[in-house]
Amino acid sequence: MRPYVRFAIVLLNDIVWLFGCYFAAAYLVGASPQTHIGKEFLIFCLTIPAMLFLYAYYGLYRTSLRYASVSFAMSILKATFFGALIVVAGFFSNHLLVGNQRMITFWMLSILTIGGSRFAVRYYQDWNQRRWGGDGRRVLIYGAGDMGILALRQLLLEKTLKYAPIAYLDDNVQKHGRTIQGMQVLGDLRELEQVIDEHRIEELVVAIASLQGETLRKIVKRCREKNIACRILPGFSRMLEIEPRMRHVELADLMRRAPRDLNKDMMRAYLSGKRILVTGATGSIGSEIVRQALKFAPAQIFAFDQSEYGLYALREELGDEHISYHLGDVCDEATVKRLMESYAPEIVFHAAAYKHVPMLEANPIAAIWNNVWGTKNVMACADRSGVKSFVLISTDKAVRPLSIMGMSKRLAEILVQNYNRKSATSFMAVRFGNVLGSSGSVVPKFLEQINKGGPVTVTHPDATRYFMLTDEAVQLVLQAASIGQGGEIFILDMGKPVKIAEMAEELIYLMGRQPHKDIAIEFTGLRPGEKIFEELYHEEIEERTSFQDITIGRETILEWDALEEKLSELLVATREGDVERVFRLTQTMVTRSAMKKVQLEPLTLSAPVNLPPPEITLN
Repeated sequence: MRPYVRFAIVLLNDIVWLFGCYFAAAYLVGASPQTHIGKEFLIFCLTIPAMLFLYAYYGLYRTSLRYASVSFAMSILKATFFGALIVVAGFFSNHLLVGNQRMITFWMLSILTIGGSRFAVRYYQDWNQRRWGGDGRRVLIYGAGDMGILALRQLLLEKTLKYAPIAYLDDNVQKHGRTIQGMQVLGDLRELEQVIDEHRIEELVVAIASLQGETLRKIVKRCREKNIACRILPGFSRMLEIEPRMRHVELADLMRRAPRDLNKDMMRAYLSGKRILVTGATGSIGSEIVRQALKFAPAQIFAFDQSEYGLYALREELGDEHISYHLGDVCDEATVKRLMESYAPEIVFHAAAYKHVPMLEANPIAAIWNNVWGTKNVMACADRSGVKSFVLISTDKAVRPLSIMGMSKRLAEILVQNYNRKSATSFMAVRFGNVLGSSGSVVPKFLEQINKGGPVTVTHPDATRYFMLTDEAVQLVLQAASIGQGGEIFILDMGKPVKIAEMAEELIYLMGRQPHKDIAIEFTGLRPGEKIFEELYHEEIEERTSFQDITIGRETILEWDALEEKLSELLVATREGDVERVFRLTQTMVTRSAMKKVQLEPLTLSAPVNLPPPEITLN
């Protein structure tokens, strides 16, 4: 229907109802004396244009009746109230007295007719949509609150696919048995399987904003067992005022946990107005540190990385305001020294590291060169430049390490703790497990294999890993750094470890396939350096902080002369490319029983090395 035709119909509807309300009010309450009736009717006719103008002013002719809402109802109340006042003013100006009861009756009838005729259109369309959608995909909605109602409307308005919403489930017992927007609340999640069977449900829509990832994982698993689809309605975006759209559940939804007890004021005090250097700034963690640190108004962030394209992409994303981009290698003493002397950073986040376990097993020289000598180089330059705080990004693979990658990161932790004893800089480390979707992680690999039709390859049926979302991990890194005094290894609570095989099955299901049926899962065996399960703690842990998700590993203080002697030997072996000796020396240094733990006076660490990296070949 053309807009002007629709407008004419609505306008005519209002005029007819206004006259009807006028005569009905006169009939119900009692008309004026016969001598006044004609004059009253003439004045009422003259006030009609003013009333219609008022209706237009309050948007009664602009709002789509299909989306009539509570705010629209308030507009109707205001428009009809002031419209009634116009009529009263018209009578009063002509010295005609009309009883209060009559005008109140007229106003109430106007609300019922003007508003009712509009909302009747919406409810008719909803009923009609529900009627013709009855043969569509049968949907159960979990959550009978505001988001559940929003999910219901989206399902009814969906044009590409037909949906037939059947009922609600909700954890609020007081809602059980009630009817909301024409649908009954049948119970809570305990009745999920029963409701699916009784009502032949084909899809579940989760419409609860604060649902934890662990709870969502259980729901998805139960849906998968019943062979029904599961979708989610994300939380409201109040700042953007965007109506959230339903989408398929993603792995990040399953991993997300409850809001943490973060102290933003402490992080702001730590970062605001500071000059911050981030090494490995184009990696998953490094780039997120840059993004989140920007929110706390630092004086300047220096993004340092050896990836030219990575820095280019980061600059395209974040621009140049409060950020400068620096290309270089953490193992190059001259470059790092020049950077720190020129810009005098106050805080250093050292996220530059090689991390792919099988690749580093094939290239142990490169692992030690980058992860150990690179760390030592940045630490020594930070010490000489008067950096206030140095934060090493570590990994759960540093706990009882089997791989050269894990051993190199454990050795970096030992360096941080022992260097802290002789420096005015506060050196600390933050240790956590895998971040979801980072470069080289298992999730992008699984997604690619699923898109190709499989098989999905998993190393071992019992292999487990800790996973955390990148933004959650970095929030805790910044929080830990804000409370660090120096010498700590902060360990982040990663939740429960996840079985890789089960993660593969969940990914296959979330992408609309059936694991072991549409997509096969093959077990290939552990790769060099890999463990069946990872740990976050050494034996000597733990000490709690005021934050439930952050604990501290006690200091591992070693006899410095012995440590420095082994470091020198390791340097020589690295320069000569002696792989066997590199493994042996590294293993010796990360074994606690190899060196006596003592309390020493502050010692001076030798200057950082600056040697050309040896030639690396892939075995």
